[in-house]
Amino acid sequence: MMVGFAIKSAEIEHFSSEGEHQSYATRAARNDLAFTRQILAIDADQGDFGATVMVEKLRFIAKHRDAALEDVARLNIYIADERPDLRAAAEKLVADYWRAGKTPAVSIVPGKLPDGVPMALDAVIVLDSRTEEVTPINLDAANLRFKIDAVIAPAEKGIVFASGRVAKGKTYAESIPAMHELVMGDVKHLGVTEKDIVGVRAYINDVDNWAKAEAELEALFGEPSPPIIFIEWSRADAVEVEYIFSTPGKTNGEPAVLHFP
Repeated sequence: MMVGFAIKSAEIEHFSSEGEHQSYATRAARNDLAFTRQILAIDADQGDFGATVMVEKLRFIAKHRDAALEDVARLNIYIADERPDLRAAAEKLVADYWRAGKTPAVSIVPGKLPDGVPMALDAVIVLDSRTEEVTPINLDAANLRFKIDAVIAPAEKGIVFASGRVAKGKTYAESIPAMHELVMGDVKHLGVTEKDIVGVRAYINDVDNWAKAEAELEALFGEPSPPIIFIEWSRADAVEVEYIFSTPGKTNGEPAVLHFP
């Protein structure tokens, strides 16, 4: 059953193969982009492994900026294990809430999740607005697991996708500040700072202690910190983190540029 509500949609073009439900790519108008937090299926009905609860939270974030689920251009779904029932639940989530050929570009990623939840998701939402400043969305700080629901990357500015960097260290307290220094050094010439970060993806090898990694990252960013997405990896290194920045200046329609250290 399709679930939705009537809200003006941002302009998104979908690419899909004939007969396939899921889009293999999306292309969006250069409007504001909202990068969401990682939404965890906490205390959810295990019948659908928390899919309904997660999507309703995502819908709530989108609605706050006059957007809808159909404005989601990118959707990452995380499952706690590569099991047929969990993967089927993730695929059903997409089929239930998005029309065939009009889905986001979806990735389903297996791996251990924070707090032992069965599923999680995060998204990039295309908004029907064009602003000039990085803006946090914080709907209910008292009740949310993470401090910020999403950060808006303004349409008037460019976006920098910084490569992940690994720093050797036995603890998060050792490795995260060193990794952060490496990444910030890579992009220093672009004029970006920690306040320009709109998204963080942290690959950690000890998800049971994800809260320690979150605390170290938040200490680097200050308040408010950007949304942090945690992903399990099997390397011996403690952590690798990649950042997404909004540029400090307007782009004026410039094309993509590759930067090499």
